[in-house]
Amino acid sequence: LKQLPRLGRHPRPCPRNPAHPVSSEMLTTELLQVRRAATIICIRCAPEGQRLAPLTRADVAGPCGAETPADAGRVGGDSAARDELVFGAADSVSFSSGWEMLLGQGEVQNWVRSSPGKAEHMRYPGEWKFAGGVLEPGESPEEAAVRELQEEFMVHLPKERAACKLHLLTVMQTRPVRNVSYIMYNFVAAAEENPWLEQLDSCAVNSALEKRRVEHAAIVGTGAFWDLDKPEREQAEEFARLAIARRDPMFVTMALLLEVESFPTLRSLVQHTASLDPELLLQQARWLEHGMSPEEVAQAWQTWQQGARDASRSFTSAEGLALLRAERSHAAEAAAEAPAAEEGA
Repeated sequence: LKQLPRLGRHPRPCPRNPAHPVSSEMLTTELLQVRRAATIICIRCAPEGQRLAPLTRADVAGPCGAETPADAGRVGGDSAARDELVFGAADSVSFSSGWEMLLGQGEVQNWVRSSPGKAEHMRYPGEWKFAGGVLEPGESPEEAAVRELQEEFMVHLPKERAACKLHLLTVMQTRPVRNVSYIMYNFVAAAEENPWLEQLDSCAVNSALEKRRVEHAAIVGTGAFWDLDKPEREQAEEFARLAIARRDPMFVTMALLLEVESFPTLRSLVQHTASLDPELLLQQARWLEHGMSPEEVAQAWQTWQQGARDASRSFTSAEGLALLRAERSHAAEAAAEAPAAEEGA
């Protein structure tokens, strides 16, 4: 796990391994499956004085060069879209909210799908991400978010439901990858409202995860691992062995980081989330339906790209986020000044 103070310390992306082009994975080849998933974004205020230098386009370009124009125009060509979302028309951007966000680095090899003679890698190998996963039968999005946080980040949560306070921030639908699109319910948990999060020791969790990794390597070495049932198999991180040249940056994770960055205070975030209608969020986010044919998915993607859904897009532009941040900061300052004025009167 890693506590990242805002977006600027996110690892730099490099061009994807040509053997596994993103675009090829986003072209559906059979009827689309739509599943529901949930994530939980854990945040806390950074200590005073910890601020990052502005992030520039050169900072995120990395040493491997930019995506080619041909790649940028294909399904899954994300470099231009990422730059636009972060920078807009500017060459640099500053992150001033002061939020620290808790992320974990995903595994590289998919041990559940692998076999002794064939190694399968994860869909997003080694990517930094929030805790989250697919809803189980009969499970609500909020219940899934809490369960995934406990399972993936080994966080011990209070048994009393009221002691775990979450706010639904956004609902998004992902582009299809390997014939599956996810409707994602994204929740926020703040340390100020959750003592269990304030007390979380990420170093201790990392030590426990490392112990599990050592135990897993030992059982793989004996060959006993392959006799286990699939649900018992643990995943491991082995970029070099699997010849994976880069992480595959998750667009939605970056968009959520930027979304949280637009709130200057917890109060502004809570007020915003309290005004949201979950059903309306779902209606606005949904652009793919379960059972769509590859041709219907391609048409829906083309329509989405052409901007037919600009009024209800899941991702706010860089300029839009900057405006929201300024408006929310002004409102927060006015709210802080109001009690002082009343006391003076």
